[in-house]
Amino acid sequence: MRNECRQEADSIFNNDIKCPNGELTLEALSEMKHLERCFLEIMRMFPVVPIVVRKLETPLKINNELEIPVGTNVGIPIVLLHRSSENFPEPDQFQPDRFLPENFKKRHPFSYLPFSAGPRGCLGMKLATMEAKTVVVYILREFEVETSDKIEDVTHIPSITVQLERGYYFRFKKRVNGPASL
Repeated sequence: MRNECRQEADSIFNNDIKCPNGELTLEALSEMKHLERCFLEIMRMFPVVPIVVRKLETPLKINNELEIPVGTNVGIPIVLLHRSSENFPEPDQFQPDRFLPENFKKRHPFSYLPFSAGPRGCLGMKLATMEAKTVVVYILREFEVETSDKIEDVTHIPSITVQLERGYYFRFKKRVNGPASL
């Protein structure tokens, strides 16, 4: 995955039209589709906020048997939603291609909510996504990044925000054969 993201970043950085003077543009960043899918998959596996709570404004009927009244706080367990094999086959595996357009269309629109959704969804979603992708692109431009951990083995502590149980460690080594623009 890292190599594919690096190759994608290198090809964009080496294009003077997309990245004049080697500077990343918003347009160039938006063309990095593999990086985008990797980001979406990481947010699926490790959403920053594992649960959101909403107060019902209208009654909610479940299976035509149980009615939850107006004013009730209802928790939406985003972590469980994202790790459901009904929504995402092999949910504990890192598979960025889940987010290819043809695969994403097959799922329920509310099966993926890393930033919540609707009028109370995260206002900073696009900014946070752009910043995260930008940081990753510049790191991959300058460094070889390695880890001995498998993302599937990472565990987190249940909390109001996701916290890794023991951290996730990386080794950074300056790239010897970097892109031509370096």
